Amino acid sequence: MQLTATAGFRLPTVAANSRPAEAEPKAEEASSRDVIVYKGEFLRGGRYDNSAATEAEYKDVKPTKLDYAVAGVMAGGALLTAVNIATQVAALPGVTAKLVGGAVVAGSLVAGYASADLASGVFHHWIDNYPKPSTPYIGKLAAEFQGHHRDHYNLLHTHFLGNTSRTGILMAPMLAATGLANPHFAVGAFALSFLAGGFIAQGSHRWTHTENPPPIGKLMQKLHLAQSKRNHAEHHDMPWATNYCIVNGMWNPLMEKYDGWRKLEALYYKISGAEPETWQDDATKKLALGEIDKPTFIEMQRESLKVFADRAKERWENDYAKRLED
Repeated sequence: MQLTATAGFRLPTVAANSRPAEAEPKAEEASSRDVIVYKGEFLRGGRYDNSAATEAEYKDVKPTKLDYAVAGVMAGGALLTAVNIATQVAALPGVTAKLVGGAVVAGSLVAGYASADLASGVFHHWIDNYPKPSTPYIGKLAAEFQGHHRDHYNLLHTHFLGNTSRTGILMAPMLAATGLANPHFAVGAFALSFLAGGFIAQGSHRWTHTENPPPIGKLMQKLHLAQSKRNHAEHHDMPWATNYCIVNGMWNPLMEKYDGWRKLEALYYKISGAEPETWQDDATKKLALGEIDKPTFIEMQRESLKVFADRAKERWENDYAKRLED
């Protein structure tokens, strides 16, 4: 059957919009891994900074009423929580107490944001690897996350508020409740930062796939409050097994250095017997199970990724054919 592109779905490729192998990558978008090319596609070091066409195609997409409602509740909850925190600290007796209170608030804000980044990674890792499109309740969202590996720009098919409202539906009511409950300022600051980080996660993710992020996005990337393009680039290296944290990516270097995701996969496997999608790459599976060391893993992947790429392309082509039949 001859496959032709249809509106809303792109022909599957192993690495969407990758540049020719001889192209020199931009420093801020380069993966730190060696470039490996197989059948004209990047297995590692692939670039995906050609978002302008997608942005132009979907530039007229507007937020839905739900998107506006979620953002409004989020903003209201954040403002109320911030006012409560400031009021409590201001009410502390003496300058010293106020300074200590301010330091506690600052520490809670940092801890909350760091926790949000780690939580985004744990969730991203799980949804990329374990649910299927047919999984009840979560299947559609899982398909979107997993489909993002072949269509790097599907985040741009909706408005920015459409990206953030996916998690904001959960975060906004909790932040509003925090504001109304008015807990201790340390608790309030942690909740404000954690929930705001969770809300912005997909927006930060979107900016890593945008050629020219808006000024607020560029500023947040420079301040390390949003994930950089370089930090996220390695996630799109096959087999999509690293850099899952997407709020600002601060945990990614540590998780990579100590094979944190492989340890988590081994734990899931021990508890449930479920194998993640990353284990379609034999080298990743052997590393997670402790059967090989890191140097052997790196050498083995130069060949195992070719097998993984063929499997991935076959799955995507079959999926596309099924969509046409349906």
